[in-house]
Amino acid sequence: MSETVSADFRGLFAANFLSRAVGSLFKQRTNYACQMPSADPADERYLTAKQVRARYGDITSVTLYRWSHDEQKGFPKPVKLSEHNYWRLSELLAWEHAKIIG
Repeated sequence: MSETVSADFRGLFAANFLSRAVGSLFKQRTNYACQMPSADPADERYLTAKQVRARYGDITSVTLYRWSHDEQKGFPKPVKLSEHNYWRLSELLAWEHAKIIG
């Protein structure tokens, strides 16, 4: 019985933490909605498919593939380096900015 209560509490705690984290992220993004993406050199790094999927809520590989090949969505195309796909962070930020403003 105590293990069930403990597991339920952990699940409730995790759900509450996640809810607050997402709310905080949403506030941060909406507060800066009218600002252009920064020209910070750190934004010129490349993200792996795993990092991009995590950035957009743990989307599946199939979803990432579809977004990358959907011309209407306007999602940035990956750069292929030694048989792996990478996305420029600056292009992802610009796409996000366009989605917030547009």
